Amino acid sequence: MIAAVWMLTGYYGYKYYPQLKNKVGYAVAGVLIYASCYVKKATIGLNFKLYLKSHIIHTPFMAFFIPIAICLAIFIICEALSRTRFFKWLLPIGQYSLAIMYLHKMIFDVAEKNSVV
Repeated sequence: MIAAVWMLTGYYGYKYYPQLKNKVGYAVAGVLIYASCYVKKATIGLNFKLYLKSHIIHTPFMAFFIPIAICLAIFIICEALSRTRFFKWLLPIGQYSLAIMYLHKMIFDVAEKNSVV
């Protein structure tokens, strides 16, 4: 069920993303949420597990809110970086992002199986 919530959030988020005001504020909030989760994990041992395949969700609120907030921050930061001249050389790679998304796990698995280490 949580994957359906994320799918709908992405569907409607993509539709209304261009109308979003104060994107910098959302990006800063997402980065702060990520940083606070990281600090809490390092200091008090934050127990946040989310495995959709085996259905291990310890904190439903965090499982819903944290990934969406962090993804929104990443999207905003990536959009801002794509407008800078320094990262223009990465734009052609975006044409192959679907293949990269589908093949990266397979490539890592094959490399792990064939490694000599």
